[in-house]
Amino acid sequence: MGLSFGSGVPKEPLACGYVLAIYTWAYGRCRLVSASKSSASHFNSFRFKFSSAYCPTASESEKQLLACKNFELSQRLKSADDTTKKTIAEEKKKMFAAAAAKGTEEKKTALAAHKAMFTKAYAMYCGNKASDEACSNELMKKLYSGEKQRKKMKKA
Repeated sequence: MGLSFGSGVPKEPLACGYVLAIYTWAYGRCRLVSASKSSASHFNSFRFKFSSAYCPTASESEKQLLACKNFELSQRLKSADDTTKKTIAEEKKKMFAAAAAKGTEEKKTALAAHKAMFTKAYAMYCGNKASDEACSNELMKKLYSGEKQRKKMKKA
């Protein structure tokens, strides 16, 4: 699996997979957003905030998304004893491995569903916390606020 960085188009359609923090699939292209582990972790923490606001009230189909399953397992992990924590960690590992093993079309569908879910989650979380760092971050705004899409629609 490799990315063609010259054109920004992955050699495999969803080489970015589920690592949304580092690579972003946008406009049919996989773009390198950040190469730093700390910034990737930072973006993941923003997405976790959005998931924590949205997933408890999400529809059943959205609760089956990787982000909501990860949120649910993380919640269980907080209140678990040591032996249960190991079991939950293994469950998480299997969940991410299964997601990575899916076919290209399934990954495309899942990525679109995650984008839609995070857009709703951003609106829910940032509706009353606009000054929060997760809401004022330029990448999060660009990906999930819909501002760019609204500007394009106004021009048309």
